[in-house]
Amino acid sequence: MNIVNINKRGGDKITSLKELIEKNNLLNKIHFLLDNNAYENVFLVGGAVRDLLIGKEINDYDFLVSEGSVSDIAKLLVNNLGGKFFFLKGANYSSKTIRIIKEGLQIDISEPKGSNLQEDLLERDFTINSMAIRMSDGALFDSAEGIRDLINKRIRLTSDLAFIKDPVRLIRAYRFVAEMNFQLDERTSILIMEQAPLISQVPSERVRDEIFKILALKNSADVLYNLWKAGILKIIFPELTLLEKVSAEPQRFHHLNGLEHSFEALRCLERILLFKSPIWQDILEKLTYYLNHIIGGGRKNIQLLKLATLLHDVGKPITMKLDSNKTSFLNHDQEGSIIVEKIARRMRLSKSEIKELKHLVKNHMQPIFIPSENPEAHILKFLSKTYPYTVNITLLSLADRLSSRGQKITLSYILERYKLYKKIIKTSLYYEPPKKLPLNGKEIMKLLNLEPGPTVGIALKMLKGAMIRGEVKDEEDAKAFLLEKFNNLKIKK
Repeated sequence: MNIVNINKRGGDKITSLKELIEKNNLLNKIHFLLDNNAYENVFLVGGAVRDLLIGKEINDYDFLVSEGSVSDIAKLLVNNLGGKFFFLKGANYSSKTIRIIKEGLQIDISEPKGSNLQEDLLERDFTINSMAIRMSDGALFDSAEGIRDLINKRIRLTSDLAFIKDPVRLIRAYRFVAEMNFQLDERTSILIMEQAPLISQVPSERVRDEIFKILALKNSADVLYNLWKAGILKIIFPELTLLEKVSAEPQRFHHLNGLEHSFEALRCLERILLFKSPIWQDILEKLTYYLNHIIGGGRKNIQLLKLATLLHDVGKPITMKLDSNKTSFLNHDQEGSIIVEKIARRMRLSKSEIKELKHLVKNHMQPIFIPSENPEAHILKFLSKTYPYTVNITLLSLADRLSSRGQKITLSYILERYKLYKKIIKTSLYYEPPKKLPLNGKEIMKLLNLEPGPTVGIALKMLKGAMIRGEVKDEEDAKAFLLEKFNNLKIKK
């Protein structure tokens, strides 16, 4: 099988599938092992074939075994290549599937879900993912004409029933369009519009995983907006629908309605996250490390930041008040944090992700109140309230500010915001939190004559903030600080 105008790497045109296999170090080793052990009917399938044909790096390999033991082949590969393997269970793995994890690579070995290879391939989502290569001789199996769609850069359903059989494919279609810079086939587009409500049938964990894969893209705002226009995102995040009623106020703050502003804020954030401005260069390494930190379930800080940006104003519809021809949204950030907690629980996010998401939405307005002149003390106070979420909160706030004014925004305003917000972020990135407070809960109770209860927690939080601001350095400072604060505030004991 010759590949025409698909794969070019390093200027050298690769013309045969067998040569493609030989050029891939892992596939070449697997081919050798299978050949030496007389396994003739093992097929590379799905996205791995697609990526092999277009020269994209492959991290996930899927193999179908039509003759032979899945377990025996898995053991053969692990014994010779290393890694660990385990059986996959669940609704998505109706056939026997074994997964091998090896140095960041994932290898799935399965039996066909149908009665034969062709039936299995035609059950897959899109034609570009419905091809197979026989490892023994490099023969290509392409009943759905996926290679034609690959050449024409087109995302096309393998079957009109594909969305009905697995509605999560409704989201996946748009992800593939963005990842590969392809176009949706006309028939596929029509079926998406007709069958969008099917997304409500998908378990929330699977929807979450697809949404977070989109959030990992550099242009996730546009992908999510397309999902909104298709009627899919409205079902996933119905809370966003109410933002359409939050009118634009070009004379005051926002030149777009609440919903359009939310998407524009995310677009603005993604432009910021390219970090093309030289202002970021001295902290870029630390900032990149922070954003790529794993929070929970393999999901990164940067993905959670993007989700928070999309949802940052969900509290506005329920706090909207019209007074003297002016609209106000008092405490929309506080109400929004309550709403995003419900959304996060619905998405089955981890406790740490829920906590961070709440903090980002709850505090996204706070950087606005930090003055540009002599901001140091204000930054430390902000840090004491928001660390370790300060960086993400500040980036969200920057995107919110820069996306609010449209063409009325001035260069001087942009430069002033960048300079201040960069200073906040740099302070947070280089900040080292106190490893131990000078006083513990029992000592505070004794000092202030408190009973066990929430007031002790308030005191500990106040003490931590004072240490971050440099107001407290030792036990003596801590006692003086708490005695003064509690006497002045007259906090109930």
